[in-house]
Amino acid sequence: MSRKGNMLIQVVVMLFFLGIISISFLPILISSINNFKRIKLQNEMIYIGEMVVEKIKAKDESIISNFSNIKSDMSYEDEDFDTDKFKCNIYRIRSNSDLLEFLVRVENKHGKIQIVEFKASIPNT
Repeated sequence: MSRKGNMLIQVVVMLFFLGIISISFLPILISSINNFKRIKLQNEMIYIGEMVVEKIKAKDESIISNFSNIKSDMSYEDEDFDTDKFKCNIYRIRSNSDLLEFLVRVENKHGKIQIVEFKASIPNT
C-alpha cells in the first residue's frame, strides 16, 4: 500500500519539476519565434528593395517613365509584392548630366515600423 503512495508522490514531484522547466523556457521560445518572424519580414523588405533597384537599373519602362517626371520622390506599387503589407518609395537624391542618384525605401505598413533603404545610381541618359 505504501508503495502506491510513494509512486504517486514521485509522479507529482516529477510533474512539478517539468512544469518549472517548461515555464522557464517558454519566454525564450516566444522571443525566438518573434525574432524569426521579424527576420522573415526584413528579408521580404530587402527582396523588394533589391527588386526595385534592379528594375530601375534595367530601365524597366513601368518605373523609368514615372521616375524621370518626378521632382523629389515617388511612391511605387507593383504586382510583384504585397502592397497591403509594404510601402515602397523612390526618392531622387541628385541628378546631373552624367549620373542619377536615388534612394529606395521600403516600409512595413503594419505592426512595428521597420524600414529598409537602398541607395543606388544609374547613368543619366
